[in-house]
Amino acid sequence: MPIEIFLKDSPKYKLYDELDKEGESKSYCKYCKNVKSVLSKFNGNLNELCCLFARNLIELSTALQKEGKNNERCKYFNFWINDQIKKKISTTVKNSIHRNYIRLKFLQVFYQIKLHSLHKDCYYEYDENVDLDLWGKWKNLYDFIKNYDHIKNLVISNYNLCKMYPAYLSYIEEIYKNYKNECCNTVSRKCPFSSGFNDWCNQNDFLNTLTCAETNAVSETFIQDRRTEGSIKQQETGIAHIVKDSQLERSFSESGETLTTKSDYYSKLGIGFSLLTILPTFFYLYKFTTFGNWIRFKILKHNINIKSGEDTQTLMTQELNKDDENAYNDGYNITYHPS
Repeated sequence: MPIEIFLKDSPKYKLYDELDKEGESKSYCKYCKNVKSVLSKFNGNLNELCCLFARNLIELSTALQKEGKNNERCKYFNFWINDQIKKKISTTVKNSIHRNYIRLKFLQVFYQIKLHSLHKDCYYEYDENVDLDLWGKWKNLYDFIKNYDHIKNLVISNYNLCKMYPAYLSYIEEIYKNYKNECCNTVSRKCPFSSGFNDWCNQNDFLNTLTCAETNAVSETFIQDRRTEGSIKQQETGIAHIVKDSQLERSFSESGETLTTKSDYYSKLGIGFSLLTILPTFFYLYKFTTFGNWIRFKILKHNINIKSGEDTQTLMTQELNKDDENAYNDGYNITYHPS
């Protein structure tokens, strides 16, 4: 699930866009000349990123002037650079040793800038125990908490995002559990900032205040409007098209007459299909099985008996008629004796 859909319009999240602006970054490439050949072997785009890295580190207070706290600007900077490195090499560099080696080259540039006293109290945080994937998780937790008010308002006003929110929250909860283990009341090299990253050890209301059930209740009017409008348009991130709620309601709230009509229709349809199934089966049994022979034998025998009875009756009738004819037609032989 692309979590940027919850964050992309937040003013605080847009601070990363300020660090992405190329602007006059080429003039800062001189700080990267000693690592240029090495970075090019992994990805040519890393050199351009190195120039941005140098510029943002030197001009951080200007680039992120909308963020008043220097330590927060530094967190943005570190989350930004590690996220950008990961994006550049995610498909080309899988080996963790090579990934750390690339990060060490950025650390080398940091020290080059520090040597000239050009950085503004912000350090590039490097520890081999905090790899790029873990940096990504810490960034997701940080962005969720920093932009929580924006996320809350967005979810309340967007039914589609409301349905996606529980999965997002569950993901953040898992990261927060690791955060509690690594950054709270313990010494761990997997906690990202040497200066401290324990701001939320005793605060977790952002995990409990908002749930999708709550936003459903708050946004009932919004949902009703969606039902009358039809299906919700598919979001740019490929969110699945939602079936019209009004159609679903009608399918369950139609009158009893409609339900009865449908029931009768399906009953008749079922009888028709049953007959279509039974007749071919009976024809097959009659023509091609012993069952058919037995039926034909019984019927033939019955016909023979009837025919035999009819013939016998006819014969008897003829005989009786014959006897009658003999009885009435036989002559009397009278002998005549002339006198």
